Amino acid sequence: YNTGARAQEVVDLKINKLRLETPCQVKLLGKGRKERACPLWPETVRALQSYIEHREPSAKECPLVFLNAKGKPITRFGIRYIVRKYAAKAAEVCASIKAKKVSPHTVRHTTGMHLLQSGNDITVIKDWLGHADLNTAHGYVEIDMKTKLKALETCQPPKTKTPQKGRPNWMKPGILEWLEDLSKGAG
Repeated sequence: YNTGARAQEVVDLKINKLRLETPCQVKLLGKGRKERACPLWPETVRALQSYIEHREPSAKECPLVFLNAKGKPITRFGIRYIVRKYAAKAAEVCASIKAKKVSPHTVRHTTGMHLLQSGNDITVIKDWLGHADLNTAHGYVEIDMKTKLKALETCQPPKTKTPQKGRPNWMKPGILEWLEDLSKGAG
């Protein structure tokens, strides 16, 4: 969640791409073999340090960070299994999750949404998630209603003239005739 990494980026992550001292970061190898760096929260660093320290002794030689229960490199399918397993557990205490299909991409999408809701510019989110094109970030980081309402609160409605005789401007005969003529032309 911290990085919004793709499942394949997690699978391919090597220990030497982790910087667990200040400034803490991870270098992810994304699509098109493009590398990007993402900062890490202290909580993420502590979790990674503990995980690496407590891996099986036979796994100490493996250059990859994440391993499965057998000490072998985890796969995208293994990540999907883990995410679904914990989503099912979460659904037991949070009914709204039951109706949702949760996947590793859901976690990535959530990272993008939370970055957006925190006021980050879409270009920052694009780079954070490793998108080559800004349109890709726009494609699934949709603005939710809470964000839209917050944006609406920051601006004032345009000033309009008071309609004559209590009728809104759009209901005046000239506009209605124009709309009627327009609809006849489209038919």
